[in-house]
Amino acid sequence: MEKVLHGISKLIDLNDMFILVDTFLGIDAFSVRNSTNIQLLIDHGIVKSVTEHLSNKDLKIYASALQIIVKLQASGTKEQIQYLRDYRVNVRSEVHGSYRTYHEEF
Repeated sequence: MEKVLHGISKLIDLNDMFILVDTFLGIDAFSVRNSTNIQLLIDHGIVKSVTEHLSNKDLKIYASALQIIVKLQASGTKEQIQYLRDYRVNVRSEVHGSYRTYHEEF
């Protein structure tokens, strides 16, 4: 499991739209209704990396990252949801020249 999570961490740092979208699909499948896997993603910094892509100007990357965060909020434990809420105050999203806080996305 550690090798897989390490690989995801490396892929998410790349700036290739196709790789990122596919990586986000994998993260989505890995975390579906599974708070244990969500915690692994949090513990390995993957969720933080996903939230950083909310500022990506590529709409496909942005939408894929946002989809993961929304699903994590729907599936996570209270503590995991609180982690997302605590982190999101620092996340800003630039889409078509207008700034919004991550909070306003929901």
